[in-house]
Amino acid sequence: IGSAQSTLIVVAPEATHALSSAWCALEAQAALAAGHLTDVYTVHEGEVRGLTDGPLPGRPSAGQGGREEGFPLAIVTQALRFTFAGVHATEARDLQLIQTHVKLAEGGEAGVEDAVRALYFKLALPALARRAAARAGGGEGT
Repeated sequence: IGSAQSTLIVVAPEATHALSSAWCALEAQAALAAGHLTDVYTVHEGEVRGLTDGPLPGRPSAGQGGREEGFPLAIVTQALRFTFAGVHATEARDLQLIQTHVKLAEGGEAGVEDAVRALYFKLALPALARRAAARAGGGEGT
């Protein structure tokens, strides 16, 4: 078994606060620190939608634009407003361990907040640029 090359974050479509999970915040920080390719997926209006860094090495990128088209911008907006103070975990012990880990980590809570915001900005900016270019060229946003 090789080491991980990518990170997948799944956001529940009914989530009112996309990144309120302490685990998701910690995973976003770890993915960014490790330089992993990262995908964020959700279901929106019955369709799977995602933001991706790009294909894994040796994998085709076919369909990437279609998955990004229609990704709910509300999730990106929530991520850009992320604060660690609002996170939760199902198990109180998990939340306590994550909070302790974050406090001891370089950058602390501000470091996690910056990482989550940076990750979503990094993923959303190319997708939004492709969407705008496709619309300007008369395309459907692939």
